[in-house]
Amino acid sequence: MDSNREGRTVAELDKDAFFSTVIHELRAPLNACLMSVNLLELKASQPDEVLRCAEVFRRNLDRQARLIQDLSDVLQIVSGGIELDTEAADLGELVGAAVERYRGGAESALPVRWSGAELPVEADTERLAHVLDTLLEHQAAAAAAGQDEALAFAVEQEGAGVRLTLRRVPPAGAGEAGDGAFRDQKGFAVRLAVAEQVIAAHGGRLERMPGGFALELPRRPGRA
Repeated sequence: MDSNREGRTVAELDKDAFFSTVIHELRAPLNACLMSVNLLELKASQPDEVLRCAEVFRRNLDRQARLIQDLSDVLQIVSGGIELDTEAADLGELVGAAVERYRGGAESALPVRWSGAELPVEADTERLAHVLDTLLEHQAAAAAAGQDEALAFAVEQEGAGVRLTLRRVPPAGAGEAGDGAFRDQKGFAVRLAVAEQVIAAHGGRLERMPGGFALELPRRPGRA
């Protein structure tokens, strides 16, 4: 896929929806931080409350940092392509870290199944971590719109490349998880478009499948 086509993929997204999402995503974490400041002023003598407020600060500042990275990536894509800062990495470790971030950042987080695996890749670890966060948040939102009871990562293919899947897990006897009535909201259309181009820039592919996503990346050279 050439860079001009990549640029059009994001540029053709509805601009009004995009900027509305940006405004919302900037305002929401700021409001949460302001509320935490008010709580700190009222309950500064209560250590547990201070720690809880600090967690709110960290979670919402992380959200703003991710949004800024999305905006930066959109600009790079529209301008001709994403510049990666790659290094030797283990995709399995990045998945494990993403799962921990998800569990720590969502009060009603679904269980996430990940048995762990060594998956050597050459990657821009910061951007790849951001892609994994986006996929987890998207699938958690889709699960909330249905009856799914868990999320599950799995390695389905190795060899010359690595194929990692993330699926929603329905209750026993409910059949395969589907998209149901869920539609991409809260900026997911833009975030997923960026994620697709980040993976493409790594020489890989991100694709939707029933009930989830499949992410493919080349295996790190010299690590069969």
